Amino acid sequence: MSKPITRNTLFYGDNLPILREYFPDESIDLIYLDPPFNSRCS
Repeated sequence: MSKPITRNTLFYGDNLPILREYFPDESIDLIYLDPPFNSRCS
């Protein structure tokens, strides 16, 4: 069973485990990612 979430909740971490734990199947229409992540550019 999914854990209940509230509005305006920020999730920090790998998206796949978070999606599996907090969101029911077939409930997400779009996920937008904006790389690069942790690129350490100077």
